[in-house]
Amino acid sequence: MGSRTIEFKRSPNTPLGMTIETDEETRLTKVKQINHGSLGDSAGFSEGDILVSINGAKVYAMQLDEVLEALKAKELKVEVQSSSTNANSGKKFIKKATADSPLGLGFATEGGVATVFRCDPTMPAYEAGIRVGNVITHVNGKDISDLSHEQILSAIKGAGTNFTINVESGAVEAMPVGISSQHDGNEPLGIMIVSEDGETRITKCKKTGAGYRMGLRKDDVLLTVNGANIKGQDHSMILGALQAGGFELLVSVHRPKDGQVHKFKNRSTIIQDLGCTIEVTKKGLVQVKDVLIKSAAEAAGLKIGDVILELNGKSVLKKSLTEVVNILRSDLGPEVPMIVCSRPHEVVLERDFGSSKSSRSSRTKYSVEISRAKGQSLGMSLITDENGSHIIGKIDEAGPAFKAGIRSEDHLVAINGIKMSKRDHESVLQTLSETIGTLSISISRISASPGPHGAQNSKSEEKVADSSSGSPSDMQPDDFDEAVF
Repeated sequence: MGSRTIEFKRSPNTPLGMTIETDEETRLTKVKQINHGSLGDSAGFSEGDILVSINGAKVYAMQLDEVLEALKAKELKVEVQSSSTNANSGKKFIKKATADSPLGLGFATEGGVATVFRCDPTMPAYEAGIRVGNVITHVNGKDISDLSHEQILSAIKGAGTNFTINVESGAVEAMPVGISSQHDGNEPLGIMIVSEDGETRITKCKKTGAGYRMGLRKDDVLLTVNGANIKGQDHSMILGALQAGGFELLVSVHRPKDGQVHKFKNRSTIIQDLGCTIEVTKKGLVQVKDVLIKSAAEAAGLKIGDVILELNGKSVLKKSLTEVVNILRSDLGPEVPMIVCSRPHEVVLERDFGSSKSSRSSRTKYSVEISRAKGQSLGMSLITDENGSHIIGKIDEAGPAFKAGIRSEDHLVAINGIKMSKRDHESVLQTLSETIGTLSISISRISASPGPHGAQNSKSEEKVADSSSGSPSDMQPDDFDEAVF
């Protein structure tokens, strides 16, 4: 059985006598249960039916409450897809109107396995019988197991209007990335969680996912989601809280690796059909963080570091990530007009600029050597401020860093000769944690303060800048991130 149309009339206040639900991952709305002899039963609905459209409106783009409201109409014409075609293995015959027509298919590639995680029921892929959880094995008879994600995309795009895709039944282990500027829904976190003994732990965290970008890592233990304590809660409830968390998702975790509690807020998302990742900084700037090769964003000239000022004539300064995505999802048509600033920088003017005495202070650079054993903590915390400076926070007087002469408020300049000025917070932390043995760390300190005992003075001074005029990559995703290592 394939798709069919059910037409019937409904009197006011007459219940349909059936239960429907929307899967947050697939965005499919299904008939879960039907009461025997009810209006829904007599109209021809079956349990497992997938609602495709109601009176011409696509259900895929609706929230569940909107679906329920649409079903209250006096006259109804409902297109449904029988679930009996779901998840069939084998060869699927794809037919598209033109070579450029969308396939309506999203898949993630990992370890040579291409797993379908999204399939629009109004598009050719779904009509051909491909379902969420299927594993793609061949495109037009060609084995794709050794191909990269980009090569599989190229094979599909170059297949023309009539071609075949072979699939096998499978299961999605982790939610991959990607939202659309056109369809509703948040970008999945790209994590897998397991709940046992009252504890919920992240067992998988994709580096390309929203969860990784916001700071989550494998083995983190979830403590709160949007301020709600989830310890000991039902696993399905925790999943639901994460899925319903919104674009500004707030999560606190306990990280066994450092024994600390970390709080993370999501600030970025991938706009899949435009081919770019955007982030809203703490200063309220909408910044381009990544641009995919051969994407619409690249073709339009967007660059990493660009700041978007307007979308379709509407200012996006000081807007939340949710507000920005909603503007993108408004009825813009095939084009998305933007006004961008290509090299943003912050300037602070000094009121006493003409005075003989400058308000700026100088800093002197020093190099210190730190030795530590494998697994030993340096005994210091690191703060990355809004200008991208990496500043030493709290420091343990019994730790290797303090003994080497590093003090609170020192600025971290380089590690083993590699400058850290253009690195983000997570990259610096990773470099520090992965370097075992002797570390050569360069710091800068206000010149009026005594230098570290035995440290090498580079005899060069740097000014404490009252402005940040570096490249766009100097702008950090988290203005005041702090972590202990």
